Amino acid sequence: KFLSSTEGRCSILITDTANVWFEALDSKQLARRWRQLNQSPEPSVDNPQELAWRARTSKRLSSIHTLKSIQECVFFIEDSRDADLSFELQASGCKWRWDSYLLGPKTSAKILSRHLIFPLLSVTHLAFSSADPVCELTLEDLQQAVDKVAKTGRRARDVHVRQTMSRPRIASTLARMTAMFNFVETIRELLCPSPQRLDLISVYAHKHVSFFQSAPIISDVTEESDVSMDVTGVHLSDEHIHPSLNASSSSGTQIQHEVRRRHIHALSFPLIATSFVR
Repeated sequence: KFLSSTEGRCSILITDTANVWFEALDSKQLARRWRQLNQSPEPSVDNPQELAWRARTSKRLSSIHTLKSIQECVFFIEDSRDADLSFELQASGCKWRWDSYLLGPKTSAKILSRHLIFPLLSVTHLAFSSADPVCELTLEDLQQAVDKVAKTGRRARDVHVRQTMSRPRIASTLARMTAMFNFVETIRELLCPSPQRLDLISVYAHKHVSFFQSAPIISDVTEESDVSMDVTGVHLSDEHIHPSLNASSSSGTQIQHEVRRRHIHALSFPLIATSFVR
């Protein structure tokens, strides 16, 4: 993820989904590295011409890091005495190098949660709950749908995550995808809930998703709280039902009917052809 500002500062976040590398440069550092790599003459003083050149260079660097341009660059991993991950990009007529450093596990987890995991959960919610296939929406309609989901989830993130993960098709799709990636021998089928299986699904969702109500969901970049989530164990079988929620008890039956009412709307949504849309 590349970030830049109008003052000429820039930074980059790199991840393999488990670790995060980071580097940030101000306008002087950016100009110095650009001249080193592209053999540009050094300025005598920080005059207006130099500041204008830095602004143009920053804008050119931003254009290199677009989704289209980055695929056309030549990518080299380089040895570095200082950086944990150093790599060079060669575009048409220019070069650039990033000397990034590995962040600690706690900081990496927070960044992944804010910049990758939670946005992907929200996109999943959109893809599986949209009345029309996401791939068939116009750009304007898609943007409005994304903004609506983001604003809703931003106000109450715990409720947003709980509602997303309690959808049977989302939960079972994530479980199956996790099992496939981890070479699990027994792969569970995707859920297309029928009335006979609705009680089991509802009780399972009530039991295994209720912890999100009190989980410390990250709500702002200044917060210091952490949140973790594991969906590898999302399997629906009789042994997962808590005895207190068993259908044989009257209290368990009342809970089932209440959860059935809350989940019946989710069962009306069709399966969307796409899984993630940026």
